[in-house]
Formats: sequence, C-alpha cells, structure tokens
Amino acid sequence: MKKLMVMLVCMLVFLCGCGAKEEVVSKDVNISKLFDDMKATLDQQGAFIEMMDFTSDDMTLLYGIETAEVSQFAGSISKVGTNSDEILLLEVSASADAKKVAEKLETRYQAKANEAKDYLPKEYEKIQNCTVLQNGNFVALIVHSEYATLKDMWTQAVQ
Repeated sequence: MKKLMVMLVCMLVFLCGCGAKEEVVSKDVNISKLFDDMKATLDQQGAFIEMMDFTSDDMTLLYGIETAEVSQFAGSISKVGTNSDEILLLEVSASADAKKVAEKLETRYQAKANEAKDYLPKEYEKIQNCTVLQNGNFVALIVHSEYATLKDMWTQAVQ
C-alpha cells in the first residue's frame, strides 16, 4: 500500500510539472534608444540617408499594426521612392500577438520585394539580403544595405 501511495504521489508531481506553462520573460529594451544607436552607427559609417520617422498612423497604414498591439516602437523609411531602406523595431504588448505582428511585417517585406523586383534590381537584391526578425516579444523589419550591422545590434539588444 505504501508503494502504491508513493507511486501515486510521484505521478502527481510529474504530471503537475509537465503541465506547467513556460513563461516568456521579456527583456527590458528601450526601442527608441536602440533605434537612435542604429542611426548613429549608420551616420558614422556614412550609410545613413534621409529618412522619415514612423508614426503610429504609419504603422497602421503600412503594416496593419494597431498601437494597442505594441508597447513601444521606433523606425523610419526612406524619403526617396527609389530607395527601399526601411527599419521598424517593435516590442509587442502580448507575447501571444508576437507571431501575428511578425507575419504583418513579413507581408510588408514581401510587398517591398515584389515592388522592386522588376523595376529596381539593385534594391531588390538588397531586400533579398534582409529579413524580418523576432525574438520573444521583439519584432523588427530591417531593410538596409548595412543589414548585417543593424541585425547584430538588434540581436545583442533583445537577447
């Protein structure tokens, strides 16, 4: 009888442990500061072009992302129509929405690629070398000739 009780207790402990949900811990990252650091790095490298900062209206219009979906964001887009540079850094409010927001950025990314494919081959090549990034609640779209540098900065900040 004692063995049966011990086995039942062990099974109960095991089942409770297996049913526990893993909690995602969000790192404290100041997105605006990260974006400013990125711009400063690009400026030092002579790779910063004239860009227009994003507003919450731009997020809704270009990406279909509502301000309630994000806790913070920063980004900009090239003012020149023949330049595909675009950077958007986000922290999603609810971890359940992170994948959905990443998919919205992926849709925008694909639209940029399709736009440039036949008309701007050099920009298309640049776009193809970039991607949407996600780590937990942090999501980013980075399209820039200095993608590798910006990706490294983003990765270091959000990991």
